[in-house]
Amino acid sequence: MVTAGMFHSCALRENGQVSCWGQGEHSQLGNGSRENSTVPVSVTGLAGVTALSAGKFHTCAVAGDGRTVCWGVGSSGRLGNGDTLDSSLPVTV
Repeated sequence: MVTAGMFHSCALRENGQVSCWGQGEHSQLGNGSRENSTVPVSVTGLAGVTALSAGKFHTCAVAGDGRTVCWGVGSSGRLGNGDTLDSSLPVTV
């Protein structure tokens, strides 16, 4: 499964891991970096993902342990963790 934001894309792999590529300057790639990537990079700390959806500058996933997590731009509360800060790593909603 592939989902696309405005300047990044993410794929849910058959093994339940997630990889993202594209613009990373707003933390959209979920790998702890703000670097752009022309190749897929693994999202840190996710396993057994069952659902994935990208927004304009953020992405959310349902992890194998039942948690919903998001990463990317946090303005307007987009990440659902009670904060408005960006996160380059998945945070629990």
